[in-house]
Amino acid sequence: MLEEGVGYTEEWQIGAMLSAATQRRKHRVGKGSTEGMVPFPIPNGMVSATYNDETREHDVSLMIETTHNSGSNMTSGEQGGIFEEHYDPYASPVSPSRLIVTEMMILAGEAIGKWQQLQPMQSETNVDGCMQLPNVLELPFRRQPAPELKSRETEANRMHSLFSANKRYPHAWFARRFFNKVVVSEEPGPHFGMGLDCYVQWSSPIRRITDLKVHSAAKRYLRRKRVNSMLQKGLPIPPEVTSMDLGYDISKIQQSDNSNSIDPIDYRSGLGMIFAGRPVQSSSSNYWKFEYIRQLIAKRDGEVMFESIVLGCVNQDRFQYAIYVYELGLEHRYLSESGKLEEGKRLWLKVSQLNPRLELLSFSLASRSGGMAAPAA
Repeated sequence: MLEEGVGYTEEWQIGAMLSAATQRRKHRVGKGSTEGMVPFPIPNGMVSATYNDETREHDVSLMIETTHNSGSNMTSGEQGGIFEEHYDPYASPVSPSRLIVTEMMILAGEAIGKWQQLQPMQSETNVDGCMQLPNVLELPFRRQPAPELKSRETEANRMHSLFSANKRYPHAWFARRFFNKVVVSEEPGPHFGMGLDCYVQWSSPIRRITDLKVHSAAKRYLRRKRVNSMLQKGLPIPPEVTSMDLGYDISKIQQSDNSNSIDPIDYRSGLGMIFAGRPVQSSSSNYWKFEYIRQLIAKRDGEVMFESIVLGCVNQDRFQYAIYVYELGLEHRYLSESGKLEEGKRLWLKVSQLNPRLELLSFSLASRSGGMAAPAA
């Protein structure tokens, strides 16, 4: 509806949300968010595989996605301005609807963090002679320090020069070295990547286990607040309210024993399983990406060539470079057969080795240049 222009008439609320999301993106970019520091991110190929009962094989498909574009929605037909030198025919543009989802999700994360800081925290169990439940809300604030550019002036100047030279993808690749690790803390603090004073990850299109934990903590806080109000008025706790609902052993109220009665939400519980699962997820994704390449080569006649761009040098002694393959949405390593290469150089490459199960993929120079128009960097 937004792309066809009826989002502002038939469903005006959708158009209003897009306007608000665009303003929010501009606000965060103005505070130095990742979208502002890296306005042209490197797209990523997202692979999916579906088992075909008829062929008894997997149909593998690939969609190349762009993570953000600083709030300006670039379509395949948009030319001129800052996008004229950055048209990538393989990557799908960022849709207006995705901008809405992203910004509202981030807004929710900032909102609950600021809301938590405004709430009265109660650690006392006896207020004016009235039994009360301890009521403290702890949240897993995600914090990221701003990049240190002054102490790395040479590298920072190199990063700026890449952007000034319109080497967009090499600039995005080089800029990653400045991003600090995100830490989780119960103390609020700024998140540079988001461009926010505080941020709690708790609202996502795909529910994370940590999202649900924050939901539980917020609900328990509100319920305990309500129960304390009832206790002050001499009202009984409704029988349908359980200790699980409050994160507090209700029986302790009558016993006047508050020792170890709080059941806090442990945000670190289960993180080990998540971290252990990531390599498995990454390995599975690599397998299907390489299987997609294998099937693609099998379907085409003659030498299969892929246009690539040099992102930067990884190992000068070995002439090893980071490259981005446009058609595959793939970042990979390449050992140069012609010596030193400059960032932004275009290469037509062919697959020299490929084994999906071993996660083995290597490229070499194609015998001739391709006939397609070269995408911009």
